[in-house]
Amino acid sequence: ARADDLELFEKRLSKCGEMQQSLEARADDAQRFEKRLSESIAKIQTVEATVAELRLSQEQRHTDDLQQLEKRLSESIDESRAAGSKAAELQHSQLQAHTDTLQQFEKRLTESTDKNQALESKVTELQRSQQARADDLELFEKRLSKCGEMQ
Repeated sequence: ARADDLELFEKRLSKCGEMQQSLEARADDAQRFEKRLSESIAKIQTVEATVAELRLSQEQRHTDDLQQLEKRLSESIDESRAAGSKAAELQHSQLQAHTDTLQQFEKRLTESTDKNQALESKVTELQRSQQARADDLELFEKRLSKCGEMQ
């Protein structure tokens, strides 16, 4: 009976050793996962900073462009009034050119806004992915803790 008990004890001890190796492997996996998670978070923060810088830069350029266009339009109107009917014809032509330029600018601004929204969407998607990874890591740590308690 003692030999049977000893054999059973040795099997259990062997299983504990296997479980410990498995737990150590899982702990290594958890450390690698945490490292990847940290790297992903750093990448997201870099992307967010870049998006913010791009947005600020684009807004400043758009503001400068609008101010220049307004200034040129104002100057053109003043010159047209002073020059009479011939200037009125010129004014119409220039106004049309400025209108075309403004329309092109509005189109570029819309495209830029669309690109920014796409980048923001990607950032949001990355944040959701990171949260899912963090949730998975938390669940894994709970399971690892339960395995430790069982051991």
